[in-house]
Amino acid sequence: MGVVDTFCFKFCVICYMIKMSKNKIIVWNVTTRCNQKCKFCFGPECGSIKNISTRDAKKKIEEFREQGVEKLVFTGGEPLLRNDILELIKYAKQKKIYTILHTNGLLLTVELIDKFEPYLDQINLPLDGYNEETNDKLRSKGHFIKVMNLMQLLKNIGIKIIISTVVTSENIDGIDKIAKVLPAWINKWRVFQVRDVDKGMAVSDEEFERLELGELPFRVQKVKREDKEFEESYEVV
Repeated sequence: MGVVDTFCFKFCVICYMIKMSKNKIIVWNVTTRCNQKCKFCFGPECGSIKNISTRDAKKKIEEFREQGVEKLVFTGGEPLLRNDILELIKYAKQKKIYTILHTNGLLLTVELIDKFEPYLDQINLPLDGYNEETNDKLRSKGHFIKVMNLMQLLKNIGIKIIISTVVTSENIDGIDKIAKVLPAWINKWRVFQVRDVDKGMAVSDEEFERLELGELPFRVQKVKREDKEFEESYEVV
């Protein structure tokens, strides 16, 4: 192998390693089934992905670990609709992977929280309004109260809490009020610009950038519709 060939080979190896290191977070759609019909949903359509068996899912987790994945987000659809979701999260934790459950919260109970606690590092919950009327019209009746109660239940245990809000034309005027109902002890509030501009709920870049959320006791992350840095920080499977 000549000098030039050796250099090219080493360069390709470095590029490959950089590519591998960029996706240490996997966002895993473990099911397409869901118990909500959110107007702005940008999850996978029903039937667009195969709902694999527990055995195959565990093999996938092993592959993730071998690839150097550090964080694994269990999402969907609604991941709690899988009867084996606790088993899969436990298996990922045994593989020393940081585990994240992205759920709408409707199926989460005190009993389930107790079972998840030893194996779950983080839970992501959505909240898109500051009261029942503003939130539930975008999601489903009872969702606002459920999430507010869950935050209290999760307060004194070791699971990090991330709250996500999707900014649409229907709730943009109340985003600052959502901040006021969030407990001071949550770990982060993620505020997303709605992605789908074809459902009559679009928010312009200018409108999104003008959102003033003020000084808050928790971390805030604003994510634009086409945030390449954010999108390249994870891989969706």
